[in-house]
Amino acid sequence: MLEPFQSEEGSAVNPHLRAVVRQPLSDLERSMPVGVVSNTYTLVEHSKLAELCIDGMSKIGIDVYSLRCELGLSDFG
Repeated sequence: MLEPFQSEEGSAVNPHLRAVVRQPLSDLERSMPVGVVSNTYTLVEHSKLAELCIDGMSKIGIDVYSLRCELGLSDFG
C-alpha cells in the first residue's frame, strides 16, 4: 500500500515521495514502512507481473509450458 511520506511523525509530508507500507498479517502486528518511492511509481500485482513475463517469453518463441518456476516472498511481502 502507498501512503504519504514523512521523515518522522508530525513532520511535513514530502509531496514528491510516497512510502510503501506492508499491512499487518495478524492482530499482533502494525503496518510497517518498507520502502520509499516517487509519486510516479506504480505498484504491480504479482500475478500481473507473472502474466506479462509469460506473454513476453511466448512472443519470442519460448515454450513456457516446458519451464520450471519457483516463486517466493520475503517476510516483508
